[in-house]
Amino acid sequence: MKIVHEPVPESLTAATPAPELTAPVTWGAIAIWSDRLRDALDTCNADKAAIADLDLRRLKRLTDHARATQ
Repeated sequence: MKIVHEPVPESLTAATPAPELTAPVTWGAIAIWSDRLRDALDTCNADKAAIADLDLRRLKRLTDHARATQ
């Protein structure tokens, strides 16, 4: 059995752009901006969770392979 090591997908490591606060700065604009900031944070956290899941699956494959070859 050959274990194939695949890199983490670029989509999970690409930068998440920070939303810009447009002028004029009003309470409404700040509310929209903060909502966009939360969306960006959610995207970052989802990417981290996906990378962690890939890492766990990779570790499981390595562990299973080590057990199978013993």
